Amino acid sequence: MRKIKEVVTGKYTDRRKSVFAEAYDPEEDEDDGERIVFPKSDEQRKRLADSIQNILLFKSLDKEQMQEILDAMFERQVQPEEWIIHQGEDGDNFYVIERGIFNAYVLRENEAEPMHVHTYEDFGSFGELALLYNMPRAASVKAVTEGSLWAMDRLTFRRIILKSAFKKRKMYEQLLESVPMLKALQTLVGVVLDVEAFERLLGPCMQIMKRNINDYEEQLIKIFGSKNNITDIR
Repeated sequence: MRKIKEVVTGKYTDRRKSVFAEAYDPEEDEDDGERIVFPKSDEQRKRLADSIQNILLFKSLDKEQMQEILDAMFERQVQPEEWIIHQGEDGDNFYVIERGIFNAYVLRENEAEPMHVHTYEDFGSFGELALLYNMPRAASVKAVTEGSLWAMDRLTFRRIILKSAFKKRKMYEQLLESVPMLKALQTLVGVVLDVEAFERLLGPCMQIMKRNINDYEEQLIKIFGSKNNITDIR
């Protein structure tokens, strides 16, 4: 168990540009696996829900996936001066901060002491980079005060987050294929465009899509669950 906010510097910068498939190929993973459930009281579940509501990685998940997140995360209490993660080690968990102050440090080449690069105060998440890109921890994180973290294991994180992103991307690609004027964007979607960027793009493209897609409304509901989930096209 550990906690950290990954700070990418130096030799890890290029690896961050690689695709998700470097560490995990959701297209080849047909087994959702057994769901991990850590029992929680109503009070714990509410605290966790409050802690993760603004986490960017979870923004595109549907209600069922969010329930899986709530089930799979486990609580960890930490003490001052306790190290959560260490730079260079393998990533095992993703962490969300409920409360407490945490410092992130990076030891660069030719330096004797690690450099303080970031402070988290009662909010934030870390540990995702090592899980997404199959890379060692890029930083170390230490608790400054007593605090509370919520953690999720590597396999559950990949199954929910990466497979969700992959499925949405495939749906976006299929949607673009059905609109001749937007076909040129297919490569962009596969290489650069992320989920939120594509959702922002939908606003300006709405009229084009309405004119070119017969089942436009059904496509939106299929992709986003509800048109209400996309502010720009309500």
